[in-house]
Amino acid sequence: MGTEISIEAVRQFRCFQELQDWEAGVVAGLLEEIRLPAGEVLFRQGDPGDSVYLLVSGKVRIRMAGPGAGERDVAQLAAGAIFGEIGLLLDTPRTATATVEEPAVLWRISQPAFQTGLRRVDTWTHKFVLAAAQVLARRLELAGRELTALAVEQVTELPEVRRTSTQAADLDELRRRLFTEWSF
Repeated sequence: MGTEISIEAVRQFRCFQELQDWEAGVVAGLLEEIRLPAGEVLFRQGDPGDSVYLLVSGKVRIRMAGPGAGERDVAQLAAGAIFGEIGLLLDTPRTATATVEEPAVLWRISQPAFQTGLRRVDTWTHKFVLAAAQVLARRLELAGRELTALAVEQVTELPEVRRTSTQAADLDELRRRLFTEWSF
């Protein structure tokens, strides 16, 4: 663990701002500090989703590859960002690649530390899960708007450039799946 992390530093992340001193101290004790130079890949799409990262300083670019397409930028993160939560929450492989754009200091919370906090009903895990749910809900809302705009574009394009009916059906199926599978 090396560097001691203060409770004030932990509170720079919105989801931990309201923790009591002792709770922020618990979080500080779980954090592993990582320092990476520009150009370093923190994780790749498909790697195990075994931890979440808190970006203390620097910049990290998030890129995602799709079937039959190259990688595409989806976000550039700055200090205060938390990422890698999907793999941690779902116990699934990474959904994107994270590359350091500017020298970065990150804090890592491992899957075992997170699971232990959940089992003990630690307040910090509940605050973290609530914050993650809010961020994921905003991302889902944005994806819904983008899918709706694409669907409208499909219908209104000129006939000579209209996509195939299979592509339109695939887009509609994706929209349907995103907004009708609510079981959890």
